[in-house]
Formats: sequence, C-alpha cells, structure tokens
Amino acid sequence: MIQIRPEGIYVLRNATGRPFTDHMDSLLRSSASVVGITNEHVSDNPRTNVQDGGVDTEISAIAVSPDPWGYFGVLSAWQYKAVQLSDLTDAEVRGEIEKPSKTYIRDLIGRGYGYRLCVAHDGTAERKREIKDILDAAIAKINPSAPKAIVLFAAAWRAGAVTRYRRADRATAGDEP
Repeated sequence: MIQIRPEGIYVLRNATGRPFTDHMDSLLRSSASVVGITNEHVSDNPRTNVQDGGVDTEISAIAVSPDPWGYFGVLSAWQYKAVQLSDLTDAEVRGEIEKPSKTYIRDLIGRGYGYRLCVAHDGTAERKREIKDILDAAIAKINPSAPKAIVLFAAAWRAGAVTRYRRADRATAGDEP
C-alpha cells in the first residue's frame, strides 16, 4: 500500500507551480481512468507560465463507472494552487473565478461544469468551508444551477486517492494480493 505524508505534497510547491500541476494532472488522469473517463476527455495545461483562463485541467466527460470520490459525476474544471493555505486570501479565492482574466472558467460554469479547487496544503474544516462558500457565491452569480464547488486540500486527499487508485489498478491487472 502506498503511504504518502503531507510533507510529500508540500515539497511540490514552488514559485512556478509546475511540480504540483504535473502531479495533479497525473493523479486526475489516473483517477478519471478508474471511473471510465478516457484521456481524450482530459485536457490539461502543463505550461504554468501560460494564462489558462482559470482552468488547469478540464474533464469533458462524466464517470461511466462508480465514482468513489464523487468528483466526476459532472463535467468539471480543476484549478490548482501550489501555495500554503495561509497565503490564499478570501480575495484571491474569489478572484479565481471573478478576475477579468478568468473568462474560460466563467464560460464553463455557465455551461454547467463543476468547479474543483485543489490546494497543495492541508487545513481545517472551517477554512475549507469558508473557501467553498466564497466559490459557491461566485458560481451562483454566473449560473445558479451549476454544481457547487469542491475544495480539496491535496496533502490530505492525495494519500487516500493514490492508495485507492493503486488498489483498483492492481485489481484490474489481476495483481491484487
């Protein structure tokens, strides 16, 4: 069984965000494949120095197999933040959707996509709820019927997700102990 400590995620944070983005893209592709979403429906942007309109990865298909995480039941747009949680202010959270440069995420939300924010840190349930509430308010201004945001603290989420994925991967390969 793979065990990953939160410190294993913290080292992925740097000024470029590239290590965390690469990590999350790989994890999302793996997780999406477990629920039957093929790579052709996963569009990522590995260039962290190119404006992405507020979307690091777009998943343009929904799960066809049971989704143990509840992340892939709707079309989804993923944004990654390779920062410490204490550096992510309420204004910055709101700006992830409302800044003038975030046109693509607003377009996807308008079309009914779910918004997923993944932060390379861990934090309290209270802070997670605060971030979610800010995002949900911004989403509702664009499309009141769009799915609510999902906020993930990667230091906590990744370890469990990788462990579940590896089990599913071994079972598929006939390699489960």
